[in-house]
Amino acid sequence: MWLFIAVISAVVFGLAGFGMKVGQMQGVPSSMVLIGLYLSGTLGFLLTWLGGGAAAGMLILLAGLVIGLGSAGGNFAFMRALETGPASLASPIVNMNVVLVILLSVLVYGETLGWVKAAGVFCIVVAIILIGLRPGGAGGAGGSLRWLALVLLSTLLFAVRNGGLKVTQEMGLDNSAVLFFSYLFPLIYFIFRHREELSAITPKKRLSTLGWGLASGVGSFGGLQLYAYALSQGPASVISPVFSLYGLVIVLLSVWIYKERLTALQSLAVALTFAGLVLVRF
Repeated sequence: MWLFIAVISAVVFGLAGFGMKVGQMQGVPSSMVLIGLYLSGTLGFLLTWLGGGAAAGMLILLAGLVIGLGSAGGNFAFMRALETGPASLASPIVNMNVVLVILLSVLVYGETLGWVKAAGVFCIVVAIILIGLRPGGAGGAGGSLRWLALVLLSTLLFAVRNGGLKVTQEMGLDNSAVLFFSYLFPLIYFIFRHREELSAITPKKRLSTLGWGLASGVGSFGGLQLYAYALSQGPASVISPVFSLYGLVIVLLSVWIYKERLTALQSLAVALTFAGLVLVRF
């Protein structure tokens, strides 16, 4: 059951990512998409937290701050890396954050993987890397030291986001409360950072401008809520790689909606994904 929930979490979170892409392709500034995303996500996690009735504490606040930093900081570092170096290398390296989560689960929390499950996880990890590869490679540009530092920072921060919920779950914290603060802090930051841009939008156009971000936030909320629940039911060493397949959902939706073509490597990623999902069931 936990594997099914993990797959659904990847699909729902992938829908959120695709919603962000649609918004940007329709000319909505990325800043407004992010504000909308974190706004509806914050409200969603607030409702689930209040519904659960868990009390807030300093540990929950701190965990929310750290995971929020992983989410917003990882995106910020990745976007800056794309400005200074090749995206064809940056994306696959950043996707390797899932390996850090697997190591955390196995080495720190003592999760064990049989040979068959390990083979399935390996297939999924390779698929995640292939999803981000772009034809043409780096064109001979290996990137500067600043580019490499930004890529590695983004990788680490995304590992904090994806692995942080495993840590908080093991600590017995309420992950709905943790996720509320992990969305609230970036929301405050983005509103403050883009306050002039936001205030320049007339009230009549504000909802339509924030619309795709708000819709994406609903998907982000649902995907992470399902991911957190899956972590409470099964091994993070399998669930985290499955959740990280949300990038494949975005690729497949782009093929369907925008008639983009799958590259040979992305087609291989699809095949490896299905093979991995079959193997991790055993």
